[in-house]
Amino acid sequence: MKSITTSSRHSWTYVLMALVILQLVEFSYSQPPNPNRPRYILCDLSFYNALNSLCNSGYDQTKDPNLPSNCCSPGCTLFDLKRVCKNPPNPNPPRFLLCGANFYTALNSLCPNTYDLSRNVNLSSKCCFPGCVLSELETVCM
Repeated sequence: MKSITTSSRHSWTYVLMALVILQLVEFSYSQPPNPNRPRYILCDLSFYNALNSLCNSGYDQTKDPNLPSNCCSPGCTLFDLKRVCKNPPNPNPPRFLLCGANFYTALNSLCPNTYDLSRNVNLSSKCCFPGCVLSELETVCM
């Protein structure tokens, strides 16, 4: 008799644990949006201007067809806008520390024709410290 009661208690413990886990999963999916993220009210032309400036490779509105109306009425976050970019921009692109000869070697390998440093006068000092990203190096390529 003692073994029946013990196994019955164990099974109820497992059932109770499963219910708690299900409740936690439901709670985690029903959280409101992060209130610390700024929301932008973007309607009509301002919405499309924001997408054009944010998404360098274009955007695919079919990823979220309700985004234009949501951005206009309650507002949308920068994260919401980045979701429809075709190639979302990397928030932390790698920085290269290129000083002296390394800077010119990088430019020679990056720019197939030639480069013009007058397009970005401070680029060599910036690439030495704090470093520069690939898109900054590309600004001087011809």
